[in-house]
Amino acid sequence: MSYRETIEKYKNHLLSEEEEEQVKAEIEKMDAISEYLAECLEEDMNFKEEKELCSNAGMPELLESDETNRETRKSGRQPIASSSEKFEKYVRRSIRRSFAKMAAVVGAVILAVVLFIQFALPPFLSSIYYNPAKRIEVVSEDGNSSRLYDQMSMDLDIYTDLTKPCRNTNTVQVFPLGYGNYSIIISPIIALGTGRFNSTAGQIRKGKLELYNPDYFRIESLNVYACYGLERGRDYEKQIKEASKDYQTQGISMSQWYYVSLEENKKVLEDLDEDKKYIAYVSFKEDLSFKEVNALMEKLKKDESGYLALPWLAVHVEEENQFGFGHMGYPYETITDTSVPESYNEKYPALTLSETLKNEPDWKKIEEKSQDEAYMTQHFISMLNYMNDQKDFVEMMDSKEPSRGRFRSAARYVKENGLSYYGFVCVTTKKDILNMMKEEEILGIVPRDWE
Repeated sequence: MSYRETIEKYKNHLLSEEEEEQVKAEIEKMDAISEYLAECLEEDMNFKEEKELCSNAGMPELLESDETNRETRKSGRQPIASSSEKFEKYVRRSIRRSFAKMAAVVGAVILAVVLFIQFALPPFLSSIYYNPAKRIEVVSEDGNSSRLYDQMSMDLDIYTDLTKPCRNTNTVQVFPLGYGNYSIIISPIIALGTGRFNSTAGQIRKGKLELYNPDYFRIESLNVYACYGLERGRDYEKQIKEASKDYQTQGISMSQWYYVSLEENKKVLEDLDEDKKYIAYVSFKEDLSFKEVNALMEKLKKDESGYLALPWLAVHVEEENQFGFGHMGYPYETITDTSVPESYNEKYPALTLSETLKNEPDWKKIEEKSQDEAYMTQHFISMLNYMNDQKDFVEMMDSKEPSRGRFRSAARYVKENGLSYYGFVCVTTKKDILNMMKEEEILGIVPRDWE
């Protein structure tokens, strides 16, 4: 009888008791053999996986130790350190190496960031914002002489000429602090006898100007001139009288000028202090031409007993007398513009009237230019165009109003309509203010203390 038939009878309980015991013994033996074979198979599978892992990780020494352990186990001896233990040591070493590499990389990155912040960031930020420390070197045509020009001194010279009566400024000391920040000291152009020697200091922080004396460049109200709000082309005196004709009886005046009437203006002037100096905002009865205003200024200057310092001419730069662009003009006398390179005349014709690389300006030539209407018209237009191109500087100076476009519009208006004047500003005394009121062209004067 075959062994398969014997097993079949064993399942159906057809064997004798003695035969059944024999089959049970055989089954137990086969179970033991199967377990042993399963263990051997599992060990072979694990070894193959470790071998593949070690091969990928580049650890051939683990393969050799594992082979040795297999042989050692067969011989019954104590196995050496297992592959798993060596693998664990390898992993630890790899982790330590990785951390060391990471620390080196992080250290290099931190060092690069620190060096960037210390050396590269300050000039980068300074290039983004307005840089008052910028200097321009101009060499003469023959190459025998040169001169350095300070950017902010040049910008301030033209800006104050245009917009700050009697407060022209062309001297700025700059102390860079890094990261787009600067300390500055601003000094005015001093006209002999005005008594105004005050400088001011402040900081420029990333294109924002902060003066320790915020009133240094203060702007007077728009209605300090009598023509403010009046109709162009009509007699200003007549319009003011019409606006204030009911003032005496009803206490009402429609005048937009600083004073409600011409009579009130006269009373204020008569009450001025004899010993003080004033900055006087002088209004004309009607708009004057270039020749007319020059004739008036020369007449006032010829009075040897009079005092007329820092005269500044107020120019019409827009159609209406509302002065939406603010008051604009130029100094009548201080027009040498020595802070501006003569080479800039190529882009901005007649921007400077003096030959700035010479030690001694040709005063006679400058005087001739200042009396030439065509030349002075171009000079004024070029100053406006230059200021329009200085975007960062204008935004810094006029941070409260978007005003850069006003220079472009003003230049266009003057180019189309020429120069006409509605008044002037000067530093003077009560005596001279009262004398100026006797002039036929002058309608009224608003005085302010000169400090």
